[in-house]
Formats: sequence, structure tokens, C-alpha cells
Amino acid sequence: MKEIIERGATSVVLHVFLPDASSNSGQGRTGLNPTSANLAIAVIRPGDAAPIVYSAASGTIGPIANVGTYVAPPVGHCRLREIDPTTLPGWYELQFADALFDSTGDRRSLGGMLYGAVSLVPTPFQIQLCDPLRGVGSPSRLDTSIGSRAAGVDYTPARAARLDLVDVAVSTRGDATSANQETLLARLGAFTGTGLNTVLGFLRSLMRKDPTLTPSDLGGTFDNATDSLEARADATIVASLTPAERVAVADTLLDRIDGIEPGESPRQTLRLLRAVCVGKSAGFPNGPFTFRDKADGKNRVTATVDATGNRTTVVTDAE
Repeated sequence: MKEIIERGATSVVLHVFLPDASSNSGQGRTGLNPTSANLAIAVIRPGDAAPIVYSAASGTIGPIANVGTYVAPPVGHCRLREIDPTTLPGWYELQFADALFDSTGDRRSLGGMLYGAVSLVPTPFQIQLCDPLRGVGSPSRLDTSIGSRAAGVDYTPARAARLDLVDVAVSTRGDATSANQETLLARLGAFTGTGLNTVLGFLRSLMRKDPTLTPSDLGGTFDNATDSLEARADATIVASLTPAERVAVADTLLDRIDGIEPGESPRQTLRLLRAVCVGKSAGFPNGPFTFRDKADGKNRVTATVDATGNRTTVVTDAE
């Protein structure tokens, strides 16, 4: 058994499991009582010169009338009772004098052992003493540098309870809810001149999309009609190109290689189409057929045909 109990606690009721030495399956030792032969309970605290021993032989182990009900044992005595051998075989209740729990000293713990009875495995237990003003097992108050910030005499349980509320307050301030965001925006307040408050107010207005901003709000440097997020988002972007820029865009499109067929630009395709559609031609009906450029300076298309007029080969010149 190992428990943590507040230093100075009173009416402490303890429970301990006692194994049966004759069991191969770890069963509990049942049937023990304050008068069981050779039963002994020894306890000691750090700093004690010797353990305190309670035994059936000396009559210093007393009974417990009702499980769970503490009755202070006489000086130099303790109490023991089996809880329920049917539903909790091997479990016993222990009760010691309140003084063992170090209400005035600086001992860190109370250790002990039950032993001696037939078939009882010697069973140790330890109780760690906890001081709410010092921490678990602490033998002294906080170090001087920290203690000077909150003197021990002032650090009462009531003050500790108030300090415990700090965690709740901080966690709710960090809660990203719309209500807290609105609270933050409200605390930024209105504009007051051209200093820091103006900057914070400007941020507040942007976050709220405040349509009431005026140039004077930022000393004439901000125009809500043109500089606000809404105005900038709604503004229509008008772009105009010079005649030369427009020609450059058209030429780029016309001269794009692979624009219509692999290795052929739109300009070259148009030249070939013009020659076939409206250019001079020759060679009909037996071929080869030729189709001339506009200046009648070269053959744009030359086609060889078979006996039925189907084109078998075509040579082009689109340059």
C-alpha cells in the first residue's frame, strides 16, 4: 500500500492487502484479528530513533467496531479489522493515532509493516505526507528567493484557492470566440489623433469593415472611398494598350509555332489557305497543280495528282 495523505490529517482510515504465504495464486490472508498469534504492526517516520511496534502479544492492537468509522485508539495502540473475507479476502482496515501523521513536525512520510502471524506474508506500507503550502513530501518551505515574493505567513489556504482561479481566467481569455473578439475590438476604441491609438483604431475598422472612416481619421492620409478594403476590392481595373502593344500581341499570336499544326504557325497556315482559296493556279486537270502567293512571286502549294485527280504529294512554301 502507498498513499498520499495531507500532513496533520485526523481520523485517517487506511486499507491494506495482506497476501497469504500458503497460496500459490496470490490469495489474501483471511481470518486475522487483533488477537491473532504473533501478529505485529510496526511503524516508523523519518527522524524517529526507533519504530513503534504494536502486537497481539502486548495487547496494543485494538478492534474496530464499524468498518469506515474512525475511533481514536488509546495512547500506544492502533486498531485493525478484516473488511469482508468473502468479497474482499485479504483486505484489512487500519487506524492509527492522529499524532503519527506529523501535524506539527517536518517528517515526510509514515512507513510500516504487518508481519508475524501464521501464513502472513510480511507486508510493507508507506504513507506520503502532503502539505498544501509546501508540496508533497517537502520538509521545509519554499526557497528564500521565492518565499520572499509571497511570505509563508501570508500564503494561506484561502489565498491559494484564489490563486487557483488564475488558470481559469487565463484559459477563458484565450478562448477564440466571437464574443471575445468583439470585446478586443471594442477595447481598441475609437481614433484619437495620429498616434498609436489611431493605428489601433484603423486596425479595428479594417477588422470590422467600418464604413465610417474619413480622411481626418488618419490625419488626411487615408481616404475611405479609395483606400478601404471594400473600395479596393470593388474597384474595376481598367487596362489600355498602345497601338504598338496591340500589334505586338497580335504578332505573337500569329507567329506562335505549333499554334495550329506541329511546326506551323497561324500566320503560315493562313498564307497557305489564301493561296489555295484565292491565289492564281495552274496545271489543271492533269497536274501537278500550283497555287501562287498574292504577289504571284512563288508557288505556295504544289500538288501531284493521280489519274483521278487525288493529291498524292503536296509541297508547301509558307515563308
